[in-house]
Amino acid sequence: MEEMVRRLICEKRQQSVAQATPSEIVRRYFGPQGGIDLGERAGFGFKVPDFRNPSSN
Repeated sequence: MEEMVRRLICEKRQQSVAQATPSEIVRRYFGPQGGIDLGERAGFGFKVPDFRNPSSN
């Protein structure tokens, strides 16, 4: 029994390490499958700079 628990803990740790990016974790807990819709990003009243095309700022 103890060996099974150790194996399950080890597998769970390996799965949690396999999470590549924080955005995947947020998407998993707060995405549509988690019951919460994040919606569109709000502009908050200011223009977001475009660093790829600096002349458009």
